[in-house]
Amino acid sequence: MIANAALAVPLWLLIGLVAMPGVTFVAGRLLGARRGWVSLLVAGIGGWSAAVVAAGALTGWEWATADMVLVALVLGTLLTMIGALGLDLLAPMGSLARGNEAGLVTVANPLTGVHRKAATARRYRQVIALARSNGVIGRGIDHQALPLGVRRTLEGAGGVFVKLGQVASTRTDVLPAAWCEELSLLRSHAEPATENVMRPFLEAELGRSVDDVFADFDWTPIASASIAQVYAARLRDGRDVVVKVQRPGLDEKIEVDADAVLQLAGLIERRTPLGLAARPMELAAEFMDNVREELDFRVEAANGKALAIGLAAEPGTKVPDVMEEFSSRRVLCEERVAGTSIADADRLRQLGHDPGEVATRLLRLFLRQIFEVGVFHSDPHPGNILVQDDGTIVLIDLGAVGRLGPGQRSIV
Repeated sequence: MIANAALAVPLWLLIGLVAMPGVTFVAGRLLGARRGWVSLLVAGIGGWSAAVVAAGALTGWEWATADMVLVALVLGTLLTMIGALGLDLLAPMGSLARGNEAGLVTVANPLTGVHRKAATARRYRQVIALARSNGVIGRGIDHQALPLGVRRTLEGAGGVFVKLGQVASTRTDVLPAAWCEELSLLRSHAEPATENVMRPFLEAELGRSVDDVFADFDWTPIASASIAQVYAARLRDGRDVVVKVQRPGLDEKIEVDADAVLQLAGLIERRTPLGLAARPMELAAEFMDNVREELDFRVEAANGKALAIGLAAEPGTKVPDVMEEFSSRRVLCEERVAGTSIADADRLRQLGHDPGEVATRLLRLFLRQIFEVGVFHSDPHPGNILVQDDGTIVLIDLGAVGRLGPGQRSIV
């Protein structure tokens, strides 16, 4: 027996290396809860170790028999589940996932979290340095020049910070008029990525060569922002389109910017009079949720389709058609529409349109979206509303829309 045990113990160690992860995975699936690597490690090691001891006691320590292996596997699963449930009792309320996420076993790499925290700290320091150089923080702040300093800081930071300022410029219910006016001057621009970077990414999303899809593709971007680049192209059937392509590696950058935005919002909320009134932490969290949704271009495509259907009978209004077969989560291909920004009053007059009349039609259009259609453009800054030469109002960039149910629309 001793000789057999001496030979079997090393074998059991090898079995444990394979069985422990398997037992932990099965236990997690049966329980239907998402856990981090620490709780999984504790539950798996504890459950398997206890199972080996129990199996040995039940089988008379027959190390070299299949019976002990089978008993250990069964008991290992049950005891790991019991251990995991015990850890659940210690977990904070609401920390366990539900719904579609239930039953997924996630083992996070701890080094990933460290890397992200370091990246967030660097980004935070970068923005703070910009704010200091623009007179936003420090001694002797000129409150009259503060909106200008904030705009320059956001422009210098780029990325999500520019978009944050653009959204804030529309919140006249929260910010003073001078702030909204200054932030409305923000322009989103970034040095364009080269064709060598963007072509492989686009072809991977399309699942085929660019030349197979497009008869012509101009690799000089129409617009280049930190989130995406927009190109003019022509499909092989002759339709002129614009193709919006996300920059590679964007997801991680957005999350780093999100963490930095929340840190800065907390700083503003704690230390400035405007922060006490505007509650920027809540606004920043809502803003980042919207940004994450906008990063999925499939959502924008669905929004455009819903709004186009709702406004189909509305004269003088257009929503560009989306070519769904050439779109994906990170690529959006849609009809190319030429037009003038609705804020360019001089150009509208040159085209023979009264800016006041155009503004009235736009107001009516949004009232219909809100109270009749139930789907409305929720990012209506001037760059997202064009006017064609014949006066048609075009709604573009539908990554963010609002939705109201019948009950909400009936409330006056």
